[in-house]
Amino acid sequence: MSTEVISVINTEEINAAIQRGVEVLQNGGLVAFPTETVYGLAAYAGNAKGLKALQKVKGRVGDQPFTVHIGRKETVSDLVPDLSGCAMRLARKGFPGPLTLVLPTTAAHIQERTGVDESALNAMIRDGTVGLRCPNHNVARRLLGGIKAPVLASSANPAGHPPPLTGPDVLKTLNNEIDLLIDVGPAQHGQPSTIVRANEYAYSILREGVLDKRTIDRMASLRLLFVCTGNTCRSPMAEGLARKLVAERIGCAVDELAARNVHIESAGTFSSANPASRHAVTVMKKRGIDISGHIAKPVTPELAHVADRVIVMTQSHRQAVLSTLPHVEGHVTLLLGDKDLSDPFGGSEAEYEACAKEIEEALIALVGELDL
Repeated sequence: MSTEVISVINTEEINAAIQRGVEVLQNGGLVAFPTETVYGLAAYAGNAKGLKALQKVKGRVGDQPFTVHIGRKETVSDLVPDLSGCAMRLARKGFPGPLTLVLPTTAAHIQERTGVDESALNAMIRDGTVGLRCPNHNVARRLLGGIKAPVLASSANPAGHPPPLTGPDVLKTLNNEIDLLIDVGPAQHGQPSTIVRANEYAYSILREGVLDKRTIDRMASLRLLFVCTGNTCRSPMAEGLARKLVAERIGCAVDELAARNVHIESAGTFSSANPASRHAVTVMKKRGIDISGHIAKPVTPELAHVADRVIVMTQSHRQAVLSTLPHVEGHVTLLLGDKDLSDPFGGSEAEYEACAKEIEEALIALVGELDL
């Protein structure tokens, strides 16, 4: 078998390469294709011929599964039932990208959603888990998105050889062993994806690649930052209420949230190290929330940068945050959606109580939308 090579330079050639790649895969052939990490080797799970060819080239038998490659992160739900909050956050932030997620699944779920047979299921599932990869490469995503059933893939090299970084690298070991090579030049990163196993609340790194542990930590975590002016009234009440509501939804104690990769903080646009207001402490205590130890702190670039959502009390707070941190604009929202939350500072306990009720009502809706 002579390996067909398509070198891609312009849009017209990309379209032709994608069309040819889909055709080869559907007919049971093997296609070497580019990703942002290394070149991959793909087979169509809906064709037993391609699957057997991939296993032969990679020297895999029995319980050695292949990673399922997908063109859109929305496809994750077709392969994994009941995604955990941790898995949802990793997929949302890490796909497409140099990340492989190992997630719990069932053969029945995948078969129902994709229609693949038992041999394909055995080649993608191991110990009740499936590996998923959504490459951040236009050619790869279009190729994978052109086929409905799962595409199984690995690096485009025989066992024992280094992963190929260029088209010629692929041909050094697989020329005449595969049907098609789509060559677009050197891979961007030149190292493998990071492999992460995610369970209900936590994760473990099985192999560190392009993404380091610090980056995975940020992806796996949910970080909420509430912002008001002095960080003594509205935002600490919002922080305390959000902690309580999130913990109730997850089914854990408030002090266990960090262990569940959930971090909730508050800060002020113009604050110094003052305690929470007396009435704020009182109205929170009525709800079983203790903010008596709270000390105000200012919004810092680091706090805002790592937050998934920066939730402000007024438009002026939004403007203050964005005036110094314009890059976080997409993460900044008003707590009440389209109106400002009045400041109870200096008011009566009744005014604080009314403010707390508004915060609580808004947070009930917000917490219901979070990836938990």
